[in-house]
Amino acid sequence: MDKITSIEAMDDRDFGFMILERLEQNFGTPLRHIFEKETDPNVIRRQMRKAIFAAVQHKAGAEKPSAEWPNAGNVDLLAQYFTSDDVNVVPDVAVTEHNLAVLKGYTGSQIHDYVKGVTNGLSLIKDGQTAGEVAGEIIGSGLAAFAIAMIIGTVKALRAGNAFRAAVTMGVRAMGGVTVVVSVVALIITELLIYLLVNNQKVFLGMVFNDTDLNLQVVNWRNGTGGDDSGDLYMNTGKMTSFMETHENENLDSPFVQMPARSFIAPNDPDNLVMGGIFAAEKNFGFYGTEGVMAFSDLNQATPRYFLLFACPYTMDNGVNVLIDGGDPRSPKSVFDNLYDGRGLDTSSTLGSYTFTARCNSKSGGEAAGIAVLQAPHS
Repeated sequence: MDKITSIEAMDDRDFGFMILERLEQNFGTPLRHIFEKETDPNVIRRQMRKAIFAAVQHKAGAEKPSAEWPNAGNVDLLAQYFTSDDVNVVPDVAVTEHNLAVLKGYTGSQIHDYVKGVTNGLSLIKDGQTAGEVAGEIIGSGLAAFAIAMIIGTVKALRAGNAFRAAVTMGVRAMGGVTVVVSVVALIITELLIYLLVNNQKVFLGMVFNDTDLNLQVVNWRNGTGGDDSGDLYMNTGKMTSFMETHENENLDSPFVQMPARSFIAPNDPDNLVMGGIFAAEKNFGFYGTEGVMAFSDLNQATPRYFLLFACPYTMDNGVNVLIDGGDPRSPKSVFDNLYDGRGLDTSSTLGSYTFTARCNSKSGGEAAGIAVLQAPHS
């Protein structure tokens, strides 16, 4: 039985604790007890982040630059992802245009298995590896890069004519030292493990990909994490506990967005990179699940607006829905009811040259996962 088939066949809990064992070995600190003793996903996140940061902050800053890791000692990325005091910010990821075409077609258990495959691949990145070895693990996970420094570094190398693996290696080196890389990996893995290990908690794990030339933002998204409707994220029930955010480019003074525009290498090049984000929503206490809607818009214009609804209700069907709206700007709350009533496992919306699609893995169950893709032809 090959590796991928074995992973797919593993019970989620056994798989999750296998991943945790790898993280424990990498960081030299116990982590499994956090998932065994705690049932509140927010408590798990806080404790995981605290343990990871404690294990790496001094080590990462003490690493010295070398030919292998020329930017070692730069811990700016750690500050960006570990200092949030409200909703956990999840680093953006990137996939190739070729892989996006594959995962866009995933349905049902394939969506769930994709989450496990990414988790497994990233968990193989460990302290002591060379940048080339790290690049190999990233490629094997189905991703091309993660975090804006690595993504931009990979893009620059691809545009300079480097082969794909060599370009990813250069992107990895742009992150600083291997300790920074493994700590950012652990943040991504934590979100995926909560989905896999925290059973029947009414959790929705979403991945959104931006195959357009737009820099997409969800304006004032923090306002809406707990139910406020003054921004472009609205939670009808439950709360948004993790959300994607990154700088528009590698400059730390560039605007924050949810997903930067795709990186075009050449016409029909399978290595064109598409940016993606991960979010997680969970129920509050009581007999309600988690359901909400977010509105994406370009950094420089208010319309069109690209709505994504996600739902893991307490008793009714899980599902997703999408809408591209080119009219006067409407709030997420104002479109919630119509989108909620039309939710399903496979939905799409088209306006002009833009198509927004979303799929959900299952109508039933306490842990729902979805993949959404906004696409437009290359100009």
